[in-house]
Amino acid sequence: MNKAYSLTENINKIILQEMNSKELVELEENFYSKTLFEAQKYKNYDFYEAFRLRLVSQLKTLFVIRLYKVMNGASAEFATSNERVVFEKYNEFVNALQRFLRLLLEPEKASIKSKKLVIFKVEIHDFIDSAMKSLGSFTKGDIAYIPEEDAILLSKFGLVEMLGEQKVEDTKND
Repeated sequence: MNKAYSLTENINKIILQEMNSKELVELEENFYSKTLFEAQKYKNYDFYEAFRLRLVSQLKTLFVIRLYKVMNGASAEFATSNERVVFEKYNEFVNALQRFLRLLLEPEKASIKSKKLVIFKVEIHDFIDSAMKSLGSFTKGDIAYIPEEDAILLSKFGLVEMLGEQKVEDTKND
């Protein structure tokens, strides 16, 4: 039981380190699965079920702290590969939600001159559009209305995909 206790105490120390640092603490790759594998050594002991529940609870707590940090701008540099998958899915969700809300909440900004709705296939940094206005930057998967001329040009180079055939006409005079 002494080694089982030291395993949970080690997780407690990592949780405290994580709570006291702004960035992610570096964990060994496959940290979570290795820890659970280590716990399996105590499967035949009477205390195993309580031990396993505590360990799983600690690992969940650690993961939630790390996710919270990344959600609030911490670098995912020291994330394990399993964490990185979750963090990337979270970022994709946030980006998609932001794009959707922009389209819903700011439709007037999407209707300047003749524009086309496009989805970006690659990351594109700020650029000057055909109306001499700064656009960008865009990440892969971003959806935006851009001037039709620019949409056609970027599409020819395979940088965007035009969505549908609808055009949005300008009702403003710039």
